[in-house]
Formats: sequence, C-alpha cells, structure tokens
Amino acid sequence: MPLAPMLGYPNEQFLDVKTILIDTIKDIVEHDFIPRMVSESAGEIDIIHNSIVNNIYDDPIVVVDISGRNGNVMLELGLRLAFDKPVVIIKDNKTDYMFDISMIEHVTYPADLRHTEILKFQELLKEKIIKTYEKSLKDTDYSPFLKNFKHITVKTIGEETIGQSEALSRMDDKIDMIFKRVNNMYSSMDIEYSQPLNKRFPKNRMVKDIAKLMENQKIPVDIEPEDFIKSSIFKQIEFVYSKEMPSRGLNRFEVNELLESARNFMESQKGVIF
Repeated sequence: MPLAPMLGYPNEQFLDVKTILIDTIKDIVEHDFIPRMVSESAGEIDIIHNSIVNNIYDDPIVVVDISGRNGNVMLELGLRLAFDKPVVIIKDNKTDYMFDISMIEHVTYPADLRHTEILKFQELLKEKIIKTYEKSLKDTDYSPFLKNFKHITVKTIGEETIGQSEALSRMDDKIDMIFKRVNNMYSSMDIEYSQPLNKRFPKNRMVKDIAKLMENQKIPVDIEPEDFIKSSIFKQIEFVYSKEMPSRGLNRFEVNELLESARNFMESQKGVIF
C-alpha cells in the first residue's frame, strides 16, 4: 500500500489502513501470521529493494492494497503475480477495477473508513486470507494468476555470489529500466485516454451489436463495466472483434466508454430498426 500521502486522500489515510490490516491479520487465530510491510527485513542491514523482492517471493501470503493505483504498489503486485504465489488484493470503493487483474477477486473497503463498514471488511478479509492460504497448501497445482495463460512456468530465484559494487550497479540498472517502462506505460495511457470517445469507439459494428443486445434485453442497459467484463457475452464479443481490439484487450475504462457509446447509439436510433 502507499504510505506517502496521495492526491484525493487525507494525509493519514494509508497509515490508518495499515493499522486496520495489522489488527485484522493479528486476529487470525487459525494461522500464525506475522503482519509486516514487504520493505521490512529480519533485522539485518539490507538493501531495501533486495528486501522487497525477496519478501514478495518468500512470504506465504501477501495482501496488496491497490487503492489509488500507486506505481510502486502496482509494481510489487506485478512481481507477486509473476511469482504466481498466494495474494489477496484489496482496494477502496473509490478506486476502479483494473481489466488486467479483474479475474482475481478483490476485497473492497470504504474509502471514508466508516467503523461499521470496516468491521465487515475485516471479517471478509480474514476469511479471504485463510481460504487463499489454505487452498495454496492443499492444491499442488495452485495458481492465482498464471493459470489464465498457457505455457508459462515460474522458476525459483537462483543464487549468485557477486561483489557489492556490481550488485548495486545491476540493481540501479534494473530499477531504472523498470521505472522507464512504467513511465512509458502511463504516458501511452494518457495519450490514449485523451482521445475523444467517438474516435476510439465510432459507431462501428461492435457498438451496434452491443446496442442491439441492450435493445433485446440480452444485457442490461445500465450494466456496470466490471459485470460486463465477467460475462460470457463479453468473451464472445472479444473473440468476434479480436482484430479491432488492442492486443492487451480492453481495460475497465475503455469498456465503460464502449458501453456508453452503445447506449448513445441506441438512444439515437429510437424508432429506427437497426
């Protein structure tokens, strides 16, 4: 989770969330979990990035709060998913779902941290942590993320003895490369989202087909993007219009705009057979 203040949140927001998570995890009596941040080491003097990567790999289960979509948090989540190890994703109710990880169930908490709602969230989170962890122990083929893809095998982290200066140099190069990629990703997203709606989703066959599905009550007119993404109809549309979609698929924001385009088209065609 982001511990530094974030735009749109009170300064102490995520420190309060951290306390809530620590209390929740300590309250799990079925397993002897010790809550800590992934940046924490076992007491030895360590390089912080080394601690983060190794803790993300070694810890039996990791809870990731993607509220506000902090870049560092998303990077850490990406590492855990790449390692294909038990993870529980949480977010506040003001943060939208991300298309790329929508197949993983999220546990949501109120952004205003209302006490009664937080108590409900804590119970749901405890249940989710226990079930996820126990499933990972019992299921030899357990895979929270990579099972959705084919021909991917996760290798263990190897060991290599090198000098301190070389280790620091390698780490600086890797971190620099990662941050450049993240910055490039967000830059491309900014460009893409700045395009007008009618340029990204003109009144093409895909929009018309979705409008017809709404008209014929195959899908609700006011269906939420998250529900549409999870539906079998969306998978059919992805297959039929695969050439018209970006290779990465459509994210939640794009699906929302696609649905809005279909609604607008349906509204404009009232009384017209299409």
